Amino acid sequence: MIVLVAGPPRTGSMWTYNVTRALLLVSGKNILPHDLFDEVAAANKAVANAAKMAPGDTYCIKAHVLPKKQPPLSVKIINNYRDVRDAMLSYMRFMRLSDFEKGLQVAREMMSDTDHYFQYQWHNMIHIRYDDLIANPVAIVQQIDSFLGLNVALDEIEAIAMRFARHNVREMLKQLEQVVVESNGQIEGEAHEKYASLANLDGSYRIFDKETNFQTNHITSDKPGEWRNVFTREQQEKLLQITSSWLNRYGFKL
Repeated sequence: MIVLVAGPPRTGSMWTYNVTRALLLVSGKNILPHDLFDEVAAANKAVANAAKMAPGDTYCIKAHVLPKKQPPLSVKIINNYRDVRDAMLSYMRFMRLSDFEKGLQVAREMMSDTDHYFQYQWHNMIHIRYDDLIANPVAIVQQIDSFLGLNVALDEIEAIAMRFARHNVREMLKQLEQVVVESNGQIEGEAHEKYASLANLDGSYRIFDKETNFQTNHITSDKPGEWRNVFTREQQEKLLQITSSWLNRYGFKL
């Protein structure tokens, strides 16, 4: 089995990736790759090697890029999507992007990507809305379990949802903040075996956990709608002009 967890940035795909891996591990699957840094290369390798996979092997890859045509039914796709206004603000905070106009361009790309995933009636893909993920994580883990045909016990599903609950992820992120990065982006000591550094748009660096893919400052907000308190009235009006049709299409309140 090949599982691709995909969608625009800042839509909850990292959470989905981790709970999916946890479900597969509980089911006794040998998950490849063991760590994930170059997601495009990993996805291409998985599809190329599909015919050579051992019976117990399962590829689980998080990728923002999905195939432009329907992949084989053996490839299971889990797509995350989110109110693009919240996703845009989250991206700007996460990447330390202060330019609102560049943020709007990111929002356009997010909407285009989501449209791409929804325009195909693929039987091997499910869509997970960020709001539902936050409101009822156990139900979402159950949905993923059912989609993959794993039949994991309810107590295991609840344990997985708890492990990746928001407050527990915050504790994981605190560990990343302790990793020392030199001015050239190199990580000090033996920590480089577990972590990597990625450049932010302002020239600073964030830490990337090779096992979970969680990164420094991964949680950027506490509740939906924070964009209303951050963007100016003029910016909000411009954002609404660009996004209103898309928001209506996917049932998000204006």
